[in-house]
Amino acid sequence: MSLSDVVNLVITRQARPLARAGFGTALFLTMHRAWDDRIKYYTDASDMLDDGFAATDDAYRAAVRCFAQSPKPEQIAIGRLATADAVIVSVDTVTSSTRYTVFIDGIGFDYSADSSATTTEIEAGLTAIINSGYTITGIDETNDTFTVAGNHLDAFTVGKTFRVNGSTENDGTYTVASVARSSGNTVVTVDEDVAAEGVALGSI
Repeated sequence: MSLSDVVNLVITRQARPLARAGFGTALFLTMHRAWDDRIKYYTDASDMLDDGFAATDDAYRAAVRCFAQSPKPEQIAIGRLATADAVIVSVDTVTSSTRYTVFIDGIGFDYSADSSATTTEIEAGLTAIINSGYTITGIDETNDTFTVAGNHLDAFTVGKTFRVNGSTENDGTYTVASVARSSGNTVVTVDEDVAAEGVALGSI
């Protein structure tokens, strides 16, 4: 007796995923400094590049794959992890009047030692800059602007003051006159004069 004499079995293979309207919003958590909010929603992965993510970042690559599905989600969420990870800064060789740089997840933090540098001074200076915020990636002394990587419009509201540390020429306090995004960066125009820089751009 064959199986067909007992039951008629039909197997149907689905070549596409289920076309349900939605299963919620996918959330990808990552440590980054592209922006300051804890979560942000995207409807297209390319918008992440505008905010300062790199094409090699895991969050961006995950977003590309997620939007490549068929059917694709209407939006995804990128979360910024609050982490208890610590960085221990130690200096083995002390050289006066030298710039020291620490790279954390691809972001450089600079400190310029003075003419009578000590290990304690350099370590404390680097620690303060790492904890202070944003590495300056460019300046424009003609238009009095500082540029930092990523989307930080909310961090630099008009009238807010901030301090630049670790630069060659521009250490001091500045007042935000305006702020804009440009090619994945945040460009901050200040009321005060910005000097042409030497070796170190510093951090905000």
